[in-house]
Amino acid sequence: KMRNLFILFLIANTHIMSAQTLQNSIKPLYFISGTPSVYSDNKKEESFILRLKDNELLVKDTIACHANEYLLYVRNYPKKKYTFICKENFINGNNEFITISHNNLENINTSKKLLNDYINKSPISIIKNNDLVLNNVSIINQDTIQFKGINSNLRPYNFDVNDFKRSYLNGNISYPIREFAKQLYVTDNENGKLKMALTRDIFKRPIFPIELDESFLRYKKRYMYSVVNNDKYFILHLENNASKKEKIFGVYHKNKNEWHQLILPGSKTKIQNYGDWISGTVIYDNKLYQRKKRSRKDIFFYLEKQAKSNYSGVIFIHNLLSNRYLELNLQEPDSEILLIEDETIFYRCFDEIWKVSIIENKKIGTPKLLIKSKVVPEIHYMFSSTS
Repeated sequence: KMRNLFILFLIANTHIMSAQTLQNSIKPLYFISGTPSVYSDNKKEESFILRLKDNELLVKDTIACHANEYLLYVRNYPKKKYTFICKENFINGNNEFITISHNNLENINTSKKLLNDYINKSPISIIKNNDLVLNNVSIINQDTIQFKGINSNLRPYNFDVNDFKRSYLNGNISYPIREFAKQLYVTDNENGKLKMALTRDIFKRPIFPIELDESFLRYKKRYMYSVVNNDKYFILHLENNASKKEKIFGVYHKNKNEWHQLILPGSKTKIQNYGDWISGTVIYDNKLYQRKKRSRKDIFFYLEKQAKSNYSGVIFIHNLLSNRYLELNLQEPDSEILLIEDETIFYRCFDEIWKVSIIENKKIGTPKLLIKSKVVPEIHYMFSSTS
């Protein structure tokens, strides 16, 4: 009897430990509410860092709460575990920078207020001295441009055009805002060299260390831009094919030293990168694709119209290694993928946030509702944390 009781104790204790391990393995989920409004008249004054806990969204911190403040841009880097935020006071023209370390949310850094004369409204980040640095200021003189930046601790950096060879880009959110992170290149007329369009003097433009594949030379235009650049992938936008309702990218696999062509549905589709996955919402030109119903959210419909786009309500993921494409038709135009992590997709469908598993990289599982709230339509950024 004592032996049987001991075995039962071991089984019960194992179950308790397994439950505790499972509970500890679930990472806290955080969201940033507020819609960046670089060129829009829609200036949302409230913005928060929110935590999902016990089926509720709790305010962790406040980013902007005054009627004269709004988000200028957000740069969210889930893999690097940092978020850069710039907010602007449109009364006095001051800008303020906020950096968030995803694993140290008790220490959110806020900069001193800066005049916005030289603020980059669509900045990109670079890797400098193994540090992630946001190019938040560019001072344009008659013949030269000075580039300045900040790291996650708001430490200032100065750098030159050659530092942009180590740019770090992870794509753009699908929501219809005009704020856009990309690196611009001028193409050579005779070969696949990409000259970074960072100086006025065309002879001083540095050559990017990746050459365009010969098979893509037919797409060669005066200007091209990249939307993803990291230690594994470089993704270059090649063409918007409105007649075929598709968008064409060139994907360079750095580990393999190989290019391949990627064709995605939607001539205005935007992508984000999460490891070997890219994600997005299928977006069409509004002149060619008409959906049957309007979005339930007036501000979304306004921004969609401003962007001259038509959102299909279809979200997708694409694996860059297997070339497998998977999609979900949510039948709600105001939808977007917020994060892909640990083979799990987190997505927003109007005022709801869902999660769904990627099963063996081959199919999408059964979605599970995480939260439904009137705050959710203003959420476009997400990250996990250990704190």
